[in-house]
Amino acid sequence: MSKELPTSAELLKKANRHNKPKPSLLDVYRDSIVLLKDKGFTYKEIETFLKDNLIIIPSYKISAYLKKINAAVGKNNIAQKGEV
Repeated sequence: MSKELPTSAELLKKANRHNKPKPSLLDVYRDSIVLLKDKGFTYKEIETFLKDNLIIIPSYKISAYLKKINAAVGKNNIAQKGEV
């Protein structure tokens, strides 16, 4: 009664399934956040906008979120250092 070992392809598929990043709560407001930042709003002002929409999140996390999505699309102009 020996069990067959999984193939390397099966192991990779299983590993990739477990390593998917969780979607961010901010993903729902991504377009609005990017638009507000592009229009010159500060992270604190965006934090207030989200708070008005019942999303309580500190401005430093908004900055980190924008840096992450900018890195994914190869931009570096939205989330500038020291703009919190």
